[in-house]
Amino acid sequence: RFRALQDTRPSSRPTRVWRQPSLPPRVCLASPMARVELSQPCSCDLSWQPAFMPQALEGTGLTQQDWDALVSTYTAYKKRSLCVAGVAVGLYSIATAILIIFFDKHNLWGVLGCCSCFFGIAQFVYQIMATRVVNSNILGPKGLKIEDKCCGQVITAVQMKAATVVGAPGMP
Repeated sequence: RFRALQDTRPSSRPTRVWRQPSLPPRVCLASPMARVELSQPCSCDLSWQPAFMPQALEGTGLTQQDWDALVSTYTAYKKRSLCVAGVAVGLYSIATAILIIFFDKHNLWGVLGCCSCFFGIAQFVYQIMATRVVNSNILGPKGLKIEDKCCGQVITAVQMKAATVVGAPGMP
C-alpha cells in the first residue's frame, strides 16, 4: 500500500520517505458480483468523501442525486457524532472539575485525558447508524449495499437468486 521513494538530498546514505498514494476508488471483481471500494482520506474535513459518484457505479442505476443524498446522510451523522461527543466531554469535564475541587484532590486532573474516547465511541456508533439508514433508504432499492470496513466502505451489488416454483399453476 505504501510506496518507498528515494530522498534526493545529498547525504552519506540514502533515506527512504514513506507516503501513502492517493488512490481513486477501485473496482474489484468478486465472484459473482462486483464491488467498489471507497477509501476515506485522512483529513479534518467534516464532509464525507468522495463527493462525486465513482464512474464504476454508473451502470448500477445509482444517480448523482442518490449519491448526493448518501453523502449528505453520512455528513449529517458525522457532524451529529461530533456534537454528541463534545457535549459528553463537556459534561465529563465539568463533573470531574467539581469533584476535584470539592474533595481537594488536584492530582486527579490526569483523568481528563480519557476524554478522547468519547469521540471514537460516538463516531463508531453514528457510522453504523448512518450505514443502516443509507442501506435501507438509498442503496437498498437500487440493489446495492454499503459495508463498513477499516478506513472506508465497500459498495457491493446484492445478489438476487431466482427461484423456480415446481407445480405452480400454468407451469407444465
